[in-house]
Amino acid sequence: MDCHKWQPRFLVFELYQDIEGTLRMRKHNFLGLLFAPLILLDRSLVHPTIAVFDTQASSPRQP
Repeated sequence: MDCHKWQPRFLVFELYQDIEGTLRMRKHNFLGLLFAPLILLDRSLVHPTIAVFDTQASSPRQP
């Protein structure tokens, strides 16, 4: 999925959901791991991830 995801400067922390539904770390650095709880909290409350393409806009409309 193409998306705009907020990333603090010099901190790398990214989660993804695998096919079984579990969350896993894709890439990270030491500072990203150290501040991971704050990064996740900020992404959920202040800077939500935004999808670039709206999936509902491309589906046909139902009458």
